[in-house]
Amino acid sequence: MNLLKQTALILGLTSLSLGSWTLVRDWRNKISILFSLVCFVVAVWSLSFVAHVTLFGRLSYDIHLFCNVLVVPLALELISRIFLREKDSISSALFLIALTGATILCFMILFSLGTGVYFRLLVLFWPTLILFQFFHVIRLNFFEPGRLKVESIAPSRKFILYSGLGLTLSLCTFDHIPDYGFTMPAIGNLLFTLYLFFANQVIVPEKLPALEALASRFLAVLTLSLVITGFFALLYSYISATFPLFLLNSFLISFAVLALWAPLLTFFRFLTWKVFSSSRMDQDLKYERFKVQSEACTDQASLFEVATHFAKSILGFEQVRFELLPGDVAVPASVAAYFSVADTQKQVPFLYRPFLEQERDQVLTQDRKRELELQLEYLRSLDCDLLSVIRVDEERSIQVRIREHATRRTGPFPGFNRILDFIHHVANQSSRVVQIENAREKDRLVLLGEMAAGLAHEIRNPLGAIRGAVNLIEPDPGPWGGVIREEVDRLNRLVSQFLDFSRSQEDKRERLDLGELLPKIVERIVAGIPPTIRVEIRRESEDSFVWGVPDSVRQVVSNLIQNSVKALEGLPNPSIEILIQVNGFEVRDNGIGMNEETLSRVFQPFFTSFKEGSGLGLSICEKLVRADRGRISIHSGTGKGTCVSVEYPDAR
Repeated sequence: MNLLKQTALILGLTSLSLGSWTLVRDWRNKISILFSLVCFVVAVWSLSFVAHVTLFGRLSYDIHLFCNVLVVPLALELISRIFLREKDSISSALFLIALTGATILCFMILFSLGTGVYFRLLVLFWPTLILFQFFHVIRLNFFEPGRLKVESIAPSRKFILYSGLGLTLSLCTFDHIPDYGFTMPAIGNLLFTLYLFFANQVIVPEKLPALEALASRFLAVLTLSLVITGFFALLYSYISATFPLFLLNSFLISFAVLALWAPLLTFFRFLTWKVFSSSRMDQDLKYERFKVQSEACTDQASLFEVATHFAKSILGFEQVRFELLPGDVAVPASVAAYFSVADTQKQVPFLYRPFLEQERDQVLTQDRKRELELQLEYLRSLDCDLLSVIRVDEERSIQVRIREHATRRTGPFPGFNRILDFIHHVANQSSRVVQIENAREKDRLVLLGEMAAGLAHEIRNPLGAIRGAVNLIEPDPGPWGGVIREEVDRLNRLVSQFLDFSRSQEDKRERLDLGELLPKIVERIVAGIPPTIRVEIRRESEDSFVWGVPDSVRQVVSNLIQNSVKALEGLPNPSIEILIQVNGFEVRDNGIGMNEETLSRVFQPFFTSFKEGSGLGLSICEKLVRADRGRISIHSGTGKGTCVSVEYPDAR
């Protein structure tokens, strides 16, 4: 009896500890709550048995029977939520029988209505219903695996969960079978203790237990148990002498346990890491080689190529995509909120399908469940299993989409921590590449400015001489003189635009009232455009204060209106609308519009779709708006007109 009592004590204390820790760690999760309740009931069941065989009290034995019955419906519900996608008719029937029977049996135990042998056997063997549910899950695993929900549990751990449940429950009932003694149920208690510890590591959401972590913790616990056993063996003759001496030595043993726990756990972690590290050395070497190659990249294209090759050939993914996107890409509200929080916390966010599915099926609140379903739907629309967004600057971000092979989609990615390291490394290298590109662009603009200054001087001097010579021709230069003047003026304007594009804009921003400034600018521009074009100014807000440089705003508005005028040539009912908004303005026209190819190159210097034009107008607009720390975007379609939206920093 001593062996059975001691193992029951170990089971009770371990169950109480696991239940408390699981509940504290994740008290909002359904499976965590159910697992904690099962652990608490098992703890009371074991400890009440110890109290009964020690004190021989009726109350403790009734509590033991009470828990023996109560644990059944809780265990059935826990198994259903872990393994089944939806509770089927067999599981529902078993749960209904267990709940109804537990209610009746608990009532009879409470009021001492059942005293016969058959009643006692019924109570003692009531947990057999859990074995029926266990065999039902095994049957589904072989014949209808699609009805099981085990995406986040690896096959090896799934086998332990299946077999361990049946084995431990079978052995724990042996003390109620005559002629079997107490050795088998004692072994069952020890296996049940290990099983609960393993189940806690596997089923608690967002935790991927590594085999080496489990091994190191188990070895540390085993070593401490042996140390405590040795202490008690050495001090047995002393602690049994007087009660005060017993308290003192108990304190010393407790102190030794707490002092030894951390170093022992560290030692066994190092030991198990050495044992398991040989299988990872090759991958670590390849990962270091990838880091060296990525650090040598100086542009995004080569970085993406190196990262894609590593992710496919080394990590074994089916598809990896890197896409450079503008910062205002439309995503579901729940995804945008999650990314915004991660960005605020300076973290690289990621959505991982197995984690989302597991949490969706376990959360208590419906609002959170809907958010998770929207995030899963977004992943399905992108055809990926893991999505991450890497912010490279204020206006651009990199979207990383990873899809696993269909044959390995039943579990988490192998070495998930390595995946996170990979994403973080790509994020850091992307930021470095952006800095290189910005420095390269700055050097290009400086060189362009120096060339422009010299070129403008060399061009404007002969242009001035040509125009002066035309004016000196007497008596009348004729029509060709007018052509010369016009072409000289056009070359002068081109040189001025080239200088504007290459010149660095100093920060002369001030607080501007667009509602007051824009009408004055448009009034001057309208005087020089054909009267057949209707120009209208509307105000969307009376409060339109922004930060910007007045001359830059004038040039941006002038360039945009001139572009609209060119797009409206020869069209019926031409119109231009300027809409003043809270923190910017829009210029709309009903002109010829732009196709997708033109729209993709619209800000490229020296690119134009008009017969006459330098191709610098919109490039200058973008440069001036960005210098004012604003944003410019264009929406257009062939035959649908064009809308240019300009936003400045809000100064209200």
